[in-house]
Amino acid sequence: MPAAEQLRFMVAAFNSLDWWELRPAQELLVAQPSAAAAELVFAARNAAGSQAAIYAPQAFTLRLNLAPLQPGLRAAWVNPRDGERHDVGPLTGATAELTPPGEGDWLLLIGGAP
Repeated sequence: MPAAEQLRFMVAAFNSLDWWELRPAQELLVAQPSAAAAELVFAARNAAGSQAAIYAPQAFTLRLNLAPLQPGLRAAWVNPRDGERHDVGPLTGATAELTPPGEGDWLLLIGGAP
């Protein structure tokens, strides 16, 4: 069943973070890429700013505010349909623009285990 397989990929992705420490953190987004309710992007981070997760229901270019995060954290896009990871590398500067490597929904993981 495709949905069960996709759930397995998301569990693996979130197990690379201390997910229980994540709290909503919409301040990580400079702006929502869409005003449509079904296309809202959701962000969460831990209090230390060492880990974050951002879910985009479409392959939007995300404009991120990196100030609440520790400098130099590595980021990776995770495809929730097949679990494939695409390394972004370390995040530097005050802001970043990141585009998923393909169509569909994507999860951006920042910090945590590679």
